[in-house]
Amino acid sequence: MSWPRRRPVRVRLVVAVENAEAVAAQGQSGGNPGRIADLDDRIRRVRAPARQTRRAAIRIVGCAGPVCGRPRRLLEAWATRLARRLEPLGSAALPGVVWYLTDDEAHNDDGKHIAYLGPSHRLARHLRPLAPDLYDRLAEMVGNGDRSVAALERNGVLPPGTRTYAERLSYASLPPGASTARRQLRGQWLSHALDSTLGCDLVFMDPDNGLRPANHPVPKTRTKAVKHAYIDELAPFVQRGQSLVAYHHADRSAPVPKQAEHRLADLASGIAASPLAAVRASRGTTRLFLVVSTDAHRQRLCDRLAALERSPWASELQVYWYVDR
Repeated sequence: MSWPRRRPVRVRLVVAVENAEAVAAQGQSGGNPGRIADLDDRIRRVRAPARQTRRAAIRIVGCAGPVCGRPRRLLEAWATRLARRLEPLGSAALPGVVWYLTDDEAHNDDGKHIAYLGPSHRLARHLRPLAPDLYDRLAEMVGNGDRSVAALERNGVLPPGTRTYAERLSYASLPPGASTARRQLRGQWLSHALDSTLGCDLVFMDPDNGLRPANHPVPKTRTKAVKHAYIDELAPFVQRGQSLVAYHHADRSAPVPKQAEHRLADLASGIAASPLAAVRASRGTTRLFLVVSTDAHRQRLCDRLAALERSPWASELQVYWYVDR
């Protein structure tokens, strides 16, 4: 289906480790990536195995704090820049983004938190040094009133060569009882997303509200189910060798560490790869970025996440590591 791609958007996250090799040079070359979150059961503060080597790893770059509302996002995660430098995965490595765009919702207040992009705002002095180029590009877009996914894709916010899928997922043309037709529509949408990100090494999945297990009591044919990615939809990406970063909006159902634990466990049981960690961003509302790694990328992603915890972004982010028991 065709639709205008000028859609208001928002940024929620995250992170910057500009150079893992620089961290390695500080006497960290063999392990001891530092402490990580202490959680019950599957997520704990652990020390990574001493066999880990510090090598240049995936660059994770992001922003703390929302910029615009969803489905109006300026980059749900600058975690797409999690793949900006994919040297460890090959010199020709490519990132991908599946936006999970939905019909706009002008009735809510999403998108109001943009003041921090003003140079005189009290947070600007703290946030801009973390990722100056990204901060300035986002500030320019907001200043121009061009808050859209299309603007992100043409204004250098995403890494060069990023492959994106921005077709809208909507059941607006189908009545609530048309479960079979809705299932077919969603299947076709997913097939196109797979085609659009073919060849990418790491794909960022950006559903409005986050992840649900395939057996969730609310089936994916419900009208509001377009706001979620169901975990069985992620499996085909992993099966063809792609690592993933998936957005999940924390709610009030449980303490955030427990929610991270549950979502990582859902991923572990629902796809053919072990989840690696959840990155928590808590400025504004709390968001989780769930990292799933294939075997080929696992060690290097571990190295990068461990380096993240020693970077200036440690004041903005917390890494919850998944421990498979």
